[in-house]
Amino acid sequence: MGWISDVWQREELGHGAQLKSYVHAVWPDFDWTAAYRRFFDEFSPQCAPTAMAASQRQELAALCVVETGTASLYRMLAEATSEPELSRIATGIANQEIGHYKQFLRHFLRYRAGEKMSVAAVLRVVWTQMTEIDGVDAYFAFKHVYLSRNPGVEFTPSAYKAFRKGFRKLSGRHFPHRMAVKMLLKLLPLPSILERMIVPPLASMSRLLFLLS
Repeated sequence: MGWISDVWQREELGHGAQLKSYVHAVWPDFDWTAAYRRFFDEFSPQCAPTAMAASQRQELAALCVVETGTASLYRMLAEATSEPELSRIATGIANQEIGHYKQFLRHFLRYRAGEKMSVAAVLRVVWTQMTEIDGVDAYFAFKHVYLSRNPGVEFTPSAYKAFRKGFRKLSGRHFPHRMAVKMLLKLLPLPSILERMIVPPLASMSRLLFLLS
């Protein structure tokens, strides 16, 4: 628990503080505090203890997926932006998220070694978590930025669909597909030689799916 509170929580809160300060500097008209409060009120029920996975190993696998997603997102942002300060911030956050992933992965592998967890079971956790990140987390975050940016305008799912379409085009060019695939494959009990062999085709498939979706 010491690492959770002393490192993970502190760094995660620090990410929000850094991005809040950056937005205040470059977009002073955006009311971060009000948008975050509305987001928190709507999203926080999704974080109830009942939303956690059924076992510790499943929860650790889910956390590895989350950290893979955030590390990849910030790595993509660092590469895509033309703003040096934002790139610096995003690179620092991505590196810390990779550190979090490694810590959760270490504990997950320890549990996996002591308790049998099939490839199918791990893949179910990965798929469920990736779907939630794309369909819930990102949706609520975009919704409250959109409402703050467009006061008096009703938010509709079509606005998120339009954003998602543009985001995926950007992702296809800048998303670190190879890095994300390698991080997710570490969750599976695969021989090292097989893991190295399938990274390139899976990364190419991931890139194609981003472009076609």
